[in-house]
Amino acid sequence: MCDKKTRFRHSGDLYLTEKKLMRELEQKYTGLEGIVFEDNVFPLDIEGQYQRGDRELYRFMKENTKFVEEILNKADETGIEHAGDILSYMIIEHHSQDDTAWEFQMTRRQLQYLLNKIYEEVFDNEQG
Repeated sequence: MCDKKTRFRHSGDLYLTEKKLMRELEQKYTGLEGIVFEDNVFPLDIEGQYQRGDRELYRFMKENTKFVEEILNKADETGIEHAGDILSYMIIEHHSQDDTAWEFQMTRRQLQYLLNKIYEEVFDNEQG
């Protein structure tokens, strides 16, 4: 299993696509967004309403997007100015470091320093 920083990069890369697919499934199956998933158990009273592939896909995407959102919230809680926005802009919206530095009005070197600081605050001493 990969560490949380690597998982965040991979999950963040898919975040927008997963959110879009989740909305489509929520439109297809009313009430899907309110389902609580735990320990691979799907609520029996709605079992027959969904195709197994759809509900498993939804569950995976829900867990994945929640993970990304938790990391972005942690970044915002670090006290580092624009930390969550910077990670979102780079990882989720797929902008280069050059574009991100320009967007947040800093040099690329300043951005690299800030990213190291953000990653240290968010991921330091955590295991995957």
